[in-house]
Amino acid sequence: MVKQVFFFVLLLAAACATGHEGEDHGDSPAAVTTAPGANPTGANATGATELFEAVLAHEAGKSVLYLDGYADNAPVTGARVELSGAGVQEILREREPGVYVADTELPPGPLSLMLTIEAAQGSDLLTLEVASDPVPPHTEQSAHGAWRNYLAMMPQGFGDEMLHF
Repeated sequence: MVKQVFFFVLLLAAACATGHEGEDHGDSPAAVTTAPGANPTGANATGATELFEAVLAHEAGKSVLYLDGYADNAPVTGARVELSGAGVQEILREREPGVYVADTELPPGPLSLMLTIEAAQGSDLLTLEVASDPVPPHTEQSAHGAWRNYLAMMPQGFGDEMLHF
């Protein structure tokens, strides 16, 4: 009998913990959106030196480099950035402050790339290691299917005893 009461209390607590509408919790944070064709997993490669930090991402068929100063995290503007390696050698064009775009698409596979950066902060070389397979984006699990995970964690036969009041 104690097991049945315990099981009933657990079910009641789970039912009370479900989400619902109609409560104001203040302003919701702005939704983070990505451009169509953007890599939702973020960076394909990152690197840093004493002067610069770089993040290389794949967006809409192009390689996009986000470049900022290591000391102040400010976007690096007006820099001459050359990308070389894996059969590619290209001077990137600045799309906006701190954002540089390569018109050449990088080949698939693990790559070792070299960035030559010449900016007001100084000049530097930076190596980027690009992974072959980016991590797949996180998929949201249906709230209706989540209970199955909890049942799978229950000891063998526990649910059977509770169902036979």
